[in-house]
Amino acid sequence: MVESFSMSPEQKKLHKIICSLFDLTNKQGKLFIKIYSDSDKFCCLNHLTDEMKPGRSTLQKYIKVLLDKGLVQREAKTLAEFQEVCQKHDHKAEYNTTKGYLYMYRPIPKEKLLKKARNIWNSWNQELESQI
Repeated sequence: MVESFSMSPEQKKLHKIICSLFDLTNKQGKLFIKIYSDSDKFCCLNHLTDEMKPGRSTLQKYIKVLLDKGLVQREAKTLAEFQEVCQKHDHKAEYNTTKGYLYMYRPIPKEKLLKKARNIWNSWNQELESQI
C-alpha cells in the first residue's frame, strides 16, 4: 500500500529508528517519513493518498496513530485556504465550493521530535540498567 513512496538511504535509517522508538509499523513509519520529508509544506490526505497509494481509510488510521503519538500536527484549513496552499505547492485541489474545511498535516518541530526520542531512549536506558 505505502510501497509507492521510495526512501533515500538516509530516510531508511531514520525510518528504522522512528519505528523502533515510537513503536510504529513499517507503513506508519513510511507515512511519517513522507510527512517529515515534506515538512516545508502541509500535507493533505488527498496529496498523501495520491503519492502513497493506500486507501483513504487506511491512511486515516495511520495518521491517527501518528497524531496519538504526537509525531504530527493537524490544522484545519478552510477550503479557500486549502486551495491557496495547494496552488502554492502545485497540488491539484478542485472543489466546487469554498465552504467547509479540510485538515492538513505536518511533522512536529525537529526539537520536539528529538526531545520525545531522547525521553524514550533515556527510559529504555534506565530500564536496561535496572535489568542488568
